[in-house]
Amino acid sequence: MTRQKIIFFDCMETLIDMYYIPGEREYALWAYEGSGTEKVWDGFDDFFEHFSSVWKMLKTSSPCNQECDIRERYGLIVRRKWNAAKVPPQETDLAEIVERLVGNYWRKYRKQCHLGAGVSNSLAQLAAKYRLAVVSNFIVKDGVEELLSLTGIDRYFDFVVTSVMEGWRKPHPAIYQAALARAGICRYDTVFIGDDYMNDFLTPRKLGFKALLYDKNEAYPEIKERFRHFEELEKLLIYWLEI
Repeated sequence: MTRQKIIFFDCMETLIDMYYIPGEREYALWAYEGSGTEKVWDGFDDFFEHFSSVWKMLKTSSPCNQECDIRERYGLIVRRKWNAAKVPPQETDLAEIVERLVGNYWRKYRKQCHLGAGVSNSLAQLAAKYRLAVVSNFIVKDGVEELLSLTGIDRYFDFVVTSVMEGWRKPHPAIYQAALARAGICRYDTVFIGDDYMNDFLTPRKLGFKALLYDKNEAYPEIKERFRHFEELEKLLIYWLEI
């Protein structure tokens, strides 16, 4: 067995869990409530209307799976509000509002995050045998890196590839290709691991990678390349990285 082989991990809901998964309205509330920008809007419903419209616009108007940074998203929200009010946007004011919204959102997001069960011990064992990296969809620049550091597992990873830095979200092929380029090895010496069936299992396999599904809720009992607990992972990898 050699450390030249590499394991790509998804981040959220794989390595790092959240105490609860918020919906779109709660995500918006995390940014709005306590941000100091409340006077810009006619209440939270007004903010959420602009928030929801921009999120929907980005999904429908951008190329499929193209990523958009969180500051760009909130910039679009503020501009939309000012355009509706027929007030020319002042760039300094816009930048301050965006920073307040993003900072407020990110503080609350971080508080909801915690290390998944069994993750730290498993990574310590795996890092002694393989190279490890993270490939994650995320809209906050350096956000995944910060979460890995806060949970004490950043030392196990050679590098991190995120959609916000690459410009494309999983399952777009570009982000997997970027990860492979960073690794500098053949895709047959890699394994993708994550909880998302499409992003972390089906698409990597279609692209020629090996993949293991983190099926903690037993949603895919028919799949043999899966595991429910991180304690199972080392034994599984001995088999799947060698075949």
